[in-house]
Amino acid sequence: MANQSAKKTDQRSKEFKSNFGMALLAIVLLHALVRFLVFKSSWERFHTYAFGAGVVGLWVSYKTILGHIEGGGQMYDKGFGMVELAVDSLYIVGFAMVLACVWESAWWVTVLVPLIVVYKYGGSVLGMMFGGSKQEELPEQLSKTQAKKQRLMEKRS
Repeated sequence: MANQSAKKTDQRSKEFKSNFGMALLAIVLLHALVRFLVFKSSWERFHTYAFGAGVVGLWVSYKTILGHIEGGGQMYDKGFGMVELAVDSLYIVGFAMVLACVWESAWWVTVLVPLIVVYKYGGSVLGMMFGGSKQEELPEQLSKTQAKKQRLMEKRS
């Protein structure tokens, strides 16, 4: 059974290597064609920078995951922070680029998603970093019979 699971994850990794690069290329070309041909009049210098940053972000994330897979790892390995972050950023930036084809303010997606993550986890991370308040250990809750046995043991000693 474990061997089947390993085969499935190997198959997913191979599919990632073969299909995901083409999908990213399709996303970039779709975005470029739609924005350059259809919405050419609304194209500004900022859009060029955002498009370049999006392409670089997709490429770096893809190469990070691809390097991990070629090194013998799996795409969805748990505990590999950079790979998990690269997968998340691939999905976020790819979604934002597709959305940017029709919506002028789609770049907010790439800004808001990381801000939400920082908001959700920032408090706990800061608490761990600066040694927040130490919680007192709660006394163990004993059942009635265990409490009775403990009282008997205290009387005997």
